[in-house]
Amino acid sequence: MANVKKEDGFTIIELITVIVILGILAVTVVVRYQDFSATVKANACRSNQIALEKAQVMLYAVRALSGQPSYAESLNDLLPYLTSATMPICQTGGTYSLNADGTVTCSDATHTRNK
Repeated sequence: MANVKKEDGFTIIELITVIVILGILAVTVVVRYQDFSATVKANACRSNQIALEKAQVMLYAVRALSGQPSYAESLNDLLPYLTSATMPICQTGGTYSLNADGTVTCSDATHTRNK
């Protein structure tokens, strides 16, 4: 009988299987990252809305103590009542607007918040 030398290594089928599995994992990670990124941006916008509404409450209280209770006419009126000296911005490019009831909304409809 002839001596048959067995070679060690992976077959082409095994290599293709590993590459396909890695590709599926890579696609899953990318999709999850995109979903996570959008969620983080929306939550940051909601947080900004809350900060602006708290500034509205403080401004209203100051004006009420002086006998003229009213909310801000513009976002710039709220700057002295924010913890940072800059106006918060929406991470997706939305703009904030003040409502007559003291609430703040973002022009990006996906960033509405539940009270």
